[in-house]
Amino acid sequence: MNDADMISLGRITAAHREALLELLCDADVTLTYMVPALDSDEKKDAMFQRFSGLSSRNDRYVRGILLSGELIGVINDVGIENGEIELGYAMLPRFWGHGYMTQAVRQAMTDLSEAGFRRVKCGAFEDNRKSIAVMKRCGMKEIPDTEAVTYRGKEHRCVYFAADLPGQQTQHFQ
Repeated sequence: MNDADMISLGRITAAHREALLELLCDADVTLTYMVPALDSDEKKDAMFQRFSGLSSRNDRYVRGILLSGELIGVINDVGIENGEIELGYAMLPRFWGHGYMTQAVRQAMTDLSEAGFRRVKCGAFEDNRKSIAVMKRCGMKEIPDTEAVTYRGKEHRCVYFAADLPGQQTQHFQ
C-alpha cells in the first residue's frame, strides 16, 4: 500500500451525502451493519442529517472514512460507558479487501486513546468473518460477551472483541 492509498477520518459533510446514502442502502452492507431500512426520501434525509450532525459533535465519535476526500465508509460509536467505547463500522463493497477498514479502525483507536478512552470494543455477527478479521488485525481479542440479536427478521449471534488503549486524558473528541 502506498501513500496514495492512505485513508483519513473526518466529518461527514453535504459533499458526502450521496456516498453515505449509497453505503447505508447497499444490500451487502445492510446484511451486517445494523441500520433501519431507508425506503423513502424522508428517511434517507433524516439518516444523512443524523450522521452529519453527530459527526460534528465533540461528545460523539462519528467519522467518515475518506479516501482522497471521497467518503468510502463510516465508523461510529455504538455506546460509551465508563471509559469504554463500542464502535461500529461499514464500507462500500467496492473498497473491501484493500486494508482500508483496518487502517480506519487503527486510526480510530489512536484518536480514542488520545481522547482518554481506556478500552475499545467492537461486535459482529458471528458469521461476519471479514469484520472479525479486521478486529483481530487491530489487536483486539475476543471477549466472552455474546448477544442474540434480531435484525431484519433474522436471528444473529453477535460476538465481541476488545482492546485496551494506552493513555488516560479527558474524554473529548477533536
